[in-house]
Amino acid sequence: TNQELADCLFAWTVAKHVKSNAIVYAKDGSTAGVGAGQMNRLESARIAAWKAKDAAEKAGWAETRTIGSAVASDAFFPFADGLLVAVEAGATAVIQPGGSMRDAEVIAAADEQGIAMAVKCEDGTTRAAESMIFALIARYFDKDGETHATLMQMANHQMTNWNGMHVGDVRVTDALFA
Repeated sequence: TNQELADCLFAWTVAKHVKSNAIVYAKDGSTAGVGAGQMNRLESARIAAWKAKDAAEKAGWAETRTIGSAVASDAFFPFADGLLVAVEAGATAVIQPGGSMRDAEVIAAADEQGIAMAVKCEDGTTRAAESMIFALIARYFDKDGETHATLMQMANHQMTNWNGMHVGDVRVTDALFA
């Protein structure tokens, strides 16, 4: 949905400011849980979900805000396990740069679990983390017919790298939606 995409982009922005092996859950434009500084993404995903659950209990909410959330990872998922923790926590969308030798396994796990995943352009022509081409958007985010104009507008903007330096414009074309 448009909200999932907006939450992915928000979580992605937050993740770049968090200590590495960062996992950020976001919902409705705010963070739901943050896990960072661990030896692996699996533990960061668990900690972020645990913190969200703890916050929900303290606030007296009926459920944790990870349910229906989007997840950002500051680097690729080397294994599907971290992704599966996010699914178990209730996430419905994930954004990650890809680049693992097991990308196919992680993407297959996302497909199997029915979670939307945005990954970087497969040709690897840019190292900028924000230069995400949402290769799977057409397949996942168009379930309720909200796509085209909004996705094109959000994807076609000036991109910068982690240090804020301009690296070029990314353009998503109609071919992506074919």
